[in-house]
Amino acid sequence: PDYDGWTFYLAGGAIIKGDIGASPNNLTIRGPGVWAVLSGSGTPLNVRGNNFTLKDTIVVNRRDEWTVQVTGCNDANFENFKLLSEIRDGFDVVNAQRVTLKNSFVMAHDDAICIKGQWYGNNEDVDTVNVENSVIANMGGGNCIEFGYEASTPNMKNITFKNLDLIHSLPNVSSADSAWPEGAITIHLDGPARISNVTYDDIRIENN
Repeated sequence: PDYDGWTFYLAGGAIIKGDIGASPNNLTIRGPGVWAVLSGSGTPLNVRGNNFTLKDTIVVNRRDEWTVQVTGCNDANFENFKLLSEIRDGFDVVNAQRVTLKNSFVMAHDDAICIKGQWYGNNEDVDTVNVENSVIANMGGGNCIEFGYEASTPNMKNITFKNLDLIHSLPNVSSADSAWPEGAITIHLDGPARISNVTYDDIRIENN
């Protein structure tokens, strides 16, 4: 069926297993249930439709894949969202515009929050991203908040990180790897992107 404009509600205590292919427009997923992805391949939640909302839901990822990927779309909103990724990235914004993540918790074992440009994002800008009032943890390898490495877009602009607690940013091994530098807040560019109008405001790094 055509899921444009639908709302899916996950009741408390509900556990849903499998991928979320969020390509319809005006799609909402909400409720305090758990979306668990325990095996298989592919990005568990790939948002490609415009005007997407995910609210109050817990997403657990045990795949060796990025967990949430917001790609080439407009107006994606995540609120009171909890993300637990055992192996790879947590929340990746890829060539998308007007993306908000607030009042949430993101824990990943690679990059927790990452701004990227990719060839499959149609070379669109990353424009107007707000991450605020949230707790972020990187539990080993990667970064808490990162730009790059993938940067195949003309611009990454109008991006704000505000009122965040970075409670862990832990290296993958005991000593730093010069080829893959890691940190709580990083910018790693391997493409043509121009970064402008980025704000880091009221960020607390508790353990690094």
